[in-house]
Amino acid sequence: MHIWSRLTLLFCLCLVLIGVFGSPVQSRGDVLSFANGHFTKCRVPLEHPTLYVSIQGTPYAKPLERALQKKARELDFTLTSQPSSADCILQATLVFGGIADESALREAVDRGYDEKSSIGGTKNFGVVADLLLVIREVPVAKDDTQLMLKNISQRLTLSSSTMRIGFCAKNRENTLTDPFVHRFSEIVLSHMTQALER
Repeated sequence: MHIWSRLTLLFCLCLVLIGVFGSPVQSRGDVLSFANGHFTKCRVPLEHPTLYVSIQGTPYAKPLERALQKKARELDFTLTSQPSSADCILQATLVFGGIADESALREAVDRGYDEKSSIGGTKNFGVVADLLLVIREVPVAKDDTQLMLKNISQRLTLSSSTMRIGFCAKNRENTLTDPFVHRFSEIVLSHMTQALER
């Protein structure tokens, strides 16, 4: 077969494969994550600590909160809706959620926790969040039964640390895709579990 015929055939085959499988770099499943800071490591006295999760901020907060809670249950955490009864409190404030350039998202993360940022652009969908992790020890009575204290200040804080994290999807759709939500939950809980020494 003539060399040009072979090249033409190979080119057509590549086009077919791209059409079937798509580009792995530009696929909707590609979600980048970047962080500034880390949670302080702290020993947790319980094998399965009780966790309170709260995400506030943009309209994307509640879907991400539900996904984070679901993932936490899969990791054998006991979820509670009352922060006063939690051994660990994971709170996220969404600083930004929407369309922006990756460079703007990275710059916002680089500024650090609780720092104001101007985020803009037109290339990607992204989220920037400030994370707070509080680890506490529940006072125990002499008979070794756990006291259900209503006052959060009556518990001993073992550790309190913050960090800022960002996510960037390789698409311009102003919406939460399943891969994005999965990536968010996976990375945030990964940072938390690395801080919990059990």
